[in-house]
Amino acid sequence: EKDIVLEGIVTDFNTSKPIGEAKVTYQSASGKVAETLTDNEGTYRFVLPESGHYILRSGRRGYLNADQETTVKLFEEEAVNTQDIDLTPVQIGQKVRIENIYFDFNRATLRKESNGELDHLVYFLTQNPTVEIELSGHTDNRGSDTYNLKLSRERSAAVMTYLLKKGISKARLTSKGYGESQPEVSNDTDANRQINRRVQFVILAI
Repeated sequence: EKDIVLEGIVTDFNTSKPIGEAKVTYQSASGKVAETLTDNEGTYRFVLPESGHYILRSGRRGYLNADQETTVKLFEEEAVNTQDIDLTPVQIGQKVRIENIYFDFNRATLRKESNGELDHLVYFLTQNPTVEIELSGHTDNRGSDTYNLKLSRERSAAVMTYLLKKGISKARLTSKGYGESQPEVSNDTDANRQINRRVQFVILAI
């Protein structure tokens, strides 16, 4: 049987130069996980257990983590799939939405489905030990200003508590809630309100 190969190059988003020793991890649709490091030319290579849908995650000190999705196929003549990855250098003031974190309805209780994404943030902070961040909670405009402000503060604090339990120093973390005061888009549709309900982090120091 032919091997199913996934390979690509990890590069700097700004310069397009290859990044060596970047960590690349895959997770298959069936939950299989493996990781590797890029070589000096920025190249990674996996021999995969199966075709199908994969999530790729990459990171390196001095860069934000990157997530990508790809569908891997078994070709008749050659079983090589390619997926290049760009990493963005860390800069003070950058705002990064924390995707795929979930809370109980109208509460600040983190659900277990959030752990994978938060562990990804833990990895970023571990790889970048001098980076300091502000965790900021935001809501849509439904509910009172007072309630939304309280909920946003509690949710950002819940994320901070998770990071502290994973060993991240409290000196590197700030938690704030902004309620409905900083929408990314107008709160005129359900889809837009979903965008505005978020927890993000801002780079304060590198």
